[in-house]
Amino acid sequence: MFLKRICTLFIVLLISMPINVMLQSADKSILNASAENPDDKIAVDDKQNTPSKAVDTTPDYYNFLELYTHAEQPIVSLSAEPTPSADTVGVEYGASLKGKNNVIIFKDNESEAFWNVNVGTAGLYNIHMEYILQMENTYNASFDLFVNGEVQHSSMQMLNFPRRFKNSSNIGRDSRGNDVRSSKVEIKEWESWLVDDPDVETNGAILVYLKQGINSLKIKVALGGTAISGLEVCNAEALPVYSDYRKQKDLLPDNAGKEYFWVRQAEDCGHSSDSVLYPTYDRSSAATLPNDPAKLRLNTIGQSSWNTPGQWIEWEIDVPSDGYYKIGMRVRQNELRGFFSTRTVSIDGEVFFEELNGVQFPYDLNWYVVTLGDKENNEYLFYLTEGSHTLRMEATHGTVAESIAELNELTLELNTIYRNIIMITGMFIDPYRDYMLEQQIPDLKKRLIDIRNRLNVQMKLLASLGVRGGSDAVVIDKLIFQLRNFIDKPESIPACADDFLSNISSMSAWALSMKNQPLEIDYIYVKSPSMPEPKAGVSLWTQFWFRTRALLSSFVEDYYSISGAENKTDASENISAWVALGRDQGQVIKDF
Repeated sequence: MFLKRICTLFIVLLISMPINVMLQSADKSILNASAENPDDKIAVDDKQNTPSKAVDTTPDYYNFLELYTHAEQPIVSLSAEPTPSADTVGVEYGASLKGKNNVIIFKDNESEAFWNVNVGTAGLYNIHMEYILQMENTYNASFDLFVNGEVQHSSMQMLNFPRRFKNSSNIGRDSRGNDVRSSKVEIKEWESWLVDDPDVETNGAILVYLKQGINSLKIKVALGGTAISGLEVCNAEALPVYSDYRKQKDLLPDNAGKEYFWVRQAEDCGHSSDSVLYPTYDRSSAATLPNDPAKLRLNTIGQSSWNTPGQWIEWEIDVPSDGYYKIGMRVRQNELRGFFSTRTVSIDGEVFFEELNGVQFPYDLNWYVVTLGDKENNEYLFYLTEGSHTLRMEATHGTVAESIAELNELTLELNTIYRNIIMITGMFIDPYRDYMLEQQIPDLKKRLIDIRNRLNVQMKLLASLGVRGGSDAVVIDKLIFQLRNFIDKPESIPACADDFLSNISSMSAWALSMKNQPLEIDYIYVKSPSMPEPKAGVSLWTQFWFRTRALLSSFVEDYYSISGAENKTDASENISAWVALGRDQGQVIKDF
């Protein structure tokens, strides 16, 4: 029996030896390949789960700017001349369209057109265009921008032509007395636009580098139906700060009255950039106007639908005479905990001064009234001429844009390190084995130190900007502590690999949440400087009575039924449909 066991053990050892040799040879070949090509980046093909080399080396916008830190930005405006190419297909040059001549029309998908521009001074320039979207679909029209045959940075790829929508009608009522929102209609008119990428901080437009002499510009559209009437490269004067703006306007007469107070309900907006920016409702506060304890009233706009950088809403505001006025609003930002939401404020298409590029609305569970001003609560005075003006508020990342980009870059680098680790340890890690990662990955410690230092810099920067981040930001501190432990004790890395991956995922999710810029507005007001601010809330008794009536109404109101329009009298029969969704989704289905 003993001899039989010895023979069995010997056979097992003979069978297992080739397998171990093969695995060790495979590991060595992978490591040797990495050592011979240390600069190669490894990417994973999701379909085949095999390594493949990444070929996209286009820098992001911030790295591009670092390359041209000392480049000039000449204050000029130069028109680009269309240059038809012999092999151009699907593009019509020199067309006439809606009062414009010499128009370039992109008829086919994936079509491209060329322009040449003669630049006197090499440097960084903005791109300005006039365009119109003619296609009838719900997709955003995107394009790629090429300068001298190349994409200089990632913000020149997949740019979206801004769109413009308006309400097809005013807010209506159904037969039960509840408000019904109108549909959105896209406006097909010529638009003037400084090419911009809302995902990065650009101060209004992206920059491209043009050499001295003739430069070639190419636009390649994803969808046909776009037309461009003009393209130019330009740079404008830098925006003044508020103090300089006041010095300029103090020379003008101030005839504003002392008791002027004007209000526009935010849901009564003019144009918007997106069809999802429709009126919403709030029944939590009696101070939200208009309101009803029993009926549904569309009395706000924004919420989570207005959280993507680049989305904007416009309102018409009126003043009785030339002079200084203050602008404010009743708002709520209760979704982005620990963060502030940022908006760029412009009037009649112009940002009056630099501070309006990043107006911040802090987190608060409750509604609050804010008059536009600086961080020290010094309220801004806007010089407005008599008549109607267009106020636009556009969602933007503001001062945290560069931090978001850096955190995303760090996430990619940390994921690369994690992949390097599991290529050596495998997915099932032996806690009793020393994998000698420092020897297998020679630059591991250096990379970990670099990432730890960059994370520390970003956390200090975000704290200085007023970003607290709540409990979600704790994961960054935890990751920094873990990296510090990995640097001091590399042998502990394999045992903590799962926690390491979890912390990377949490940081990525936190950085993604910072991209959202939600904001809800009840009303906007324009007032004389001497007029007091309106109150954000009502008395405790008024709020109690409002909620009490809302509670009593819930026993008699049918909030689960959606009826037809109040003025609809020609319906011969009704159709009943049961929808296992919310009221908003049910209203959309009914509209269909």
